Amino acid sequence: MLVRFRSIAVALIALVIVGVLAPSSWAALKAPQAGPFMDGYTGYEGQTKCSPTPKPGVVAFQRMVVGAYPNTGLGGISRACNVGGQSEHKEGRAWDWTASYSDAGQRRSANELIDWLIASDRYGNEAAIARRLGIMYIIWNKRIFFPGSGWRTYCVTRHGACVDPDDHGVRDPHTSHVHFSFTWAGAYKQTTFWHPERTYLADATALPSTSATWSVGGNGGVMPANGAPYLGDKSDEWLDKPAVAITSTPSGNGYWLSNARGKVFAFGDAPRRGSVTGKTQVADMAAHPSGRGYWIVSEGGRVFSFGKIPSFGSAKDLTTPAVGIESTTTGKGYWILAQNGRVVPFGDAQSFGDGSDDAVGMVRTSTGLGYWIATESGRVNAIGDAVALGSLDTAPKSPVTAIVASPTRLGYDLITTQGNSFAFGDALPMTLSHSAGLYAVASTLLDLSSLAASDL
Repeated sequence: MLVRFRSIAVALIALVIVGVLAPSSWAALKAPQAGPFMDGYTGYEGQTKCSPTPKPGVVAFQRMVVGAYPNTGLGGISRACNVGGQSEHKEGRAWDWTASYSDAGQRRSANELIDWLIASDRYGNEAAIARRLGIMYIIWNKRIFFPGSGWRTYCVTRHGACVDPDDHGVRDPHTSHVHFSFTWAGAYKQTTFWHPERTYLADATALPSTSATWSVGGNGGVMPANGAPYLGDKSDEWLDKPAVAITSTPSGNGYWLSNARGKVFAFGDAPRRGSVTGKTQVADMAAHPSGRGYWIVSEGGRVFSFGKIPSFGSAKDLTTPAVGIESTTTGKGYWILAQNGRVVPFGDAQSFGDGSDDAVGMVRTSTGLGYWIATESGRVNAIGDAVALGSLDTAPKSPVTAIVASPTRLGYDLITTQGNSFAFGDALPMTLSHSAGLYAVASTLLDLSSLAASDL
């Protein structure tokens, strides 16, 4: 499925606060508009080398915060590698923000910022901004916060010192500053805060003979809907190119997803069949009905065949980019759909006509003697023996990016980049599940003794 990341990116040039609690006093603190897909939990990434040069994600966050809260101090990022024990400061991916708990104004600023970072967004993603920034943990006023598990006691005051309640080691209470540690992805700005176009839904696929679906976001995250199981995704890694396509195995017990460069990832019972090499810009992928492989189509119309399945040809004369590929019922052919609505058949696929401009995807009927073609604005063309079941009366707030057939193929869902679903015929609306998979996985709880020397 060709995802219009360019148009999304243009729309996001002006940053606005959406879906999170905005600071009440400081208009300078902003977050990019984001879709439903969230960065995965990576767990604890402790310091392993000496690389104290401040990393770009930490520097950018420091500038943003100090610019929003001029009553606080710049603090420090780097630390000499021969000072103290293990610390992310020694890798340039931790920041001590100067804000004193004893100063009412600075305490209010620190609490306000932290509340903003750990608030849920409008999709229900917890600690949304912190996770999008790649913040691994926060320490403030004797407590420590992990995005995956919430607040814990860092130390308690005993006999004039702040003592770890478990190992009884003496710690800095963090009442003179707030400590932020970042994952490597956050440190290098390889997170959705800096790449919000990857938070949007890129493609969706139906499990055969069910109303369940999987959707993939540009960041490689997979969200199940309508009872589909969660089988894994790539949201906890940085993909060199955004994810653009997902397709189910015929059993419904697995799926493949591909990024825009044609790197394919397999989950569940999906066998590994290979990836595209080179610099091809991928548009979509389709599984063979046998499950023995899949086809990938590039924006230029070239088809790549993986597994023990044949290739029936490529569309070499497209005047607009390819946006979709759909298998015939037999697996002995496929259709390629171009952005201008043109349909090019191969193998035993027949041409029944073309669709409208700004096409985003197609699904065949149960007989294979027709298909529906969806456009970005929600218009659906019924072609061949496809029954006209309806289109959106007005264009949705976010563009349609996928069309998914119902189990009977007597209906379909139109799905937008923000995850909204519009059902026609006997299709059921898609309801994304934020409680499955990465959205329910708590980040690794680490022994606080591993942080003992971090901020003394």
